[in-house]
Amino acid sequence: MHANPSLAQYQTIADITAQMLTAAQAEDWETLTRLEQQCAECVRKLQMQSLLNPAAPLAGAEREAKLHCLQNILAHDRQIRELVNPWMRKLSSMISSNIAERKLARHYGNSPPM
Repeated sequence: MHANPSLAQYQTIADITAQMLTAAQAEDWETLTRLEQQCAECVRKLQMQSLLNPAAPLAGAEREAKLHCLQNILAHDRQIRELVNPWMRKLSSMISSNIAERKLARHYGNSPPM
């Protein structure tokens, strides 16, 4: 655990994003969504810490630890996006197809299969 509370929060966020990556790799979208919510809450806490207790700039080992956390967070985010984007495009296509099908059915008076 880090002595600096904001540094500890960055580490927590990095740990959660690593778990998010694992969930995305397993296509476990429910877990990914739950972890995303946890991550967002940690980010809100970090923002509140920064507002309520502005800290002096980090130096030395603490600065390096924060940089390492940020690099990990960004790397996890990039990998998650690479895994999720194809799924999101497929979902968008399915939704668009469903909407078009319903419009056609309404226009021609047929009920689409559910």
